[in-house]
Amino acid sequence: MDKYELIRSNRKTIALQIKGDGRIIVRAPLRMAAKDIQRFVDSKAAWIEKHLAIIRQRQQPAASAFTLEQLQQLADAAKQDIPRRVARFAALVGVTYGRITIRAQKSRWG
Repeated sequence: MDKYELIRSNRKTIALQIKGDGRIIVRAPLRMAAKDIQRFVDSKAAWIEKHLAIIRQRQQPAASAFTLEQLQQLADAAKQDIPRRVARFAALVGVTYGRITIRAQKSRWG
């Protein structure tokens, strides 16, 4: 591992950090020899590569598991089934409910 940012400070230990953009940062004591720092980084090569692969995977857009036609079919089925179930359980619990909508959300909510 040759490309990393080295930050020296008045610390006693050496540390390795991988940023979200893939930059590798090594924090080392002021008096630690460069060869010792390089040896440390080389010993962590497998760990670094594993985490860089995770970062690369997160940066790739996720492929949809369903086609647009399949999503529309699922939404249509939900529009038929969910209101019937909500009406049944609302009566059992003794509550009322408002409007039911089915949307193609892109993020989590709640």
